[in-house]
Amino acid sequence: MLLGLSLAALVAAGATRAETPAPSDDPLAGLLPSPGIAQEDRGRLYADGCMAWAEDTTSGRRTYGNPKSDRRVVVFGDSRAMQYFDPLEPVAVRRNWRLVGLVRGNCLVAQFAYEKYCDIWRENSLRRIEREKPDLVIVGSATSPFTGSGAAPVS
Repeated sequence: MLLGLSLAALVAAGATRAETPAPSDDPLAGLLPSPGIAQEDRGRLYADGCMAWAEDTTSGRRTYGNPKSDRRVVVFGDSRAMQYFDPLEPVAVRRNWRLVGLVRGNCLVAQFAYEKYCDIWRENSLRRIEREKPDLVIVGSATSPFTGSGAAPVS
């Protein structure tokens, strides 16, 4: 009887192994999204038109999670901040947060006179953060001006 159960377990294990794909020698196999389309995967804020660019001086007005929640979280910065938004959105939904994304491509959030539209966007975003009265602000930004920008500290 014991031998019969052991043989049945071996047969079942063999059947399972036969259905499991062989490991791939490709180190990129199984990555999501696949590397071929990753460049097009720019995130929710980008897709929703909420990321400021070029001459934009405000971020999109959309809110995520629960727009009426008293718990408020703001993601503020450049594309480095934007990368935190997509993983935070389901957390905001689960925890009943109001989630706001204030992001602008290639724009420092540090108080530097950097580029006219960026500087205006930063001030507008800081005012919006004051109005939001968030419980948490998550900041992601380059730590230094881009080469050749001529950025200078704001006095």
